[in-house]
Amino acid sequence: MEFYQLIYFETLAKVGNISHAAERLSLSQSALSRSIQNLEKEVGCPLFTRESRGVTLNKYGEIFLEHALNALNEIKTAEHRIQDLISPTHGTIRLAFTQPLTSDYIPAIISEFNKLYPNITFKLYQDITQKIVKQILRNEIDVGFCSPFSTNNSIEKHIILEEELMVLVPQNHSLSKRKAILLEEIALEKFIVFKEETSLREVTDDICEKAGFKPNVVFEGIAEKSIIDLVSKNFGVAILPVGINLFDYPVVPLTILNKPIHHHTQIIWAKDRYMSPAMRNFIDFVVQSLPDK
Repeated sequence: MEFYQLIYFETLAKVGNISHAAERLSLSQSALSRSIQNLEKEVGCPLFTRESRGVTLNKYGEIFLEHALNALNEIKTAEHRIQDLISPTHGTIRLAFTQPLTSDYIPAIISEFNKLYPNITFKLYQDITQKIVKQILRNEIDVGFCSPFSTNNSIEKHIILEEELMVLVPQNHSLSKRKAILLEEIALEKFIVFKEETSLREVTDDICEKAGFKPNVVFEGIAEKSIIDLVSKNFGVAILPVGINLFDYPVVPLTILNKPIHHHTQIIWAKDRYMSPAMRNFIDFVVQSLPDK
């Protein structure tokens, strides 16, 4: 059974006349008659009562029409939904991002994008870089914002943020009157850090090792606000990106005098996978929004 046969059947049932239905469908009467006869053979019974003035549905035809209309409506609905998905001005983008982007970057970039494309919606997920990469590969999300990871030929990526790192100390700390320090000066401090599976933790461990010490970790978290809060309450010091929202906590940011240390964030998506216009527009918007270097 072909889709066009259902359309022909519906039209003839509505019009009730072979010649008029054929004209409406831009078909010859013989072609329409053959199509209806083939449909009836496939169904296994006649669907129309032939009369001198035209045709009318019989009891089998009435049953078939009910289901044919349902099928046609479902197909039309699917077409509309697909058009919404592939239209440059409609659709839903599944987006995952890491914790440091929660309070500022992600809300801002989506807000600006929606000014241009108000009918594009987002499903948002927060996770660590390793899981975001897996979600991209399993087609569970469309776009990810995360830290650099080992090379994967199935993923496209573009660096969007390069943030210098700073040391954060409590307001009453002995170093709080300084503007900048060497990492070696906090070697004996207690550290408030991100959990081991996060990229910022990897960067923290790496730069401390290069400075000749292993950080004395007293707390591991995933939320920047909780880390800043603990620093403000003298639980330890932390290494965070410059410009991060300090939420008016009594803490002091200090520049790191060692070789400039940066934390990178990138946008990633699956390589060689169909990309909807909505998704393409969003990626282009993000990349084009980057400041000129």
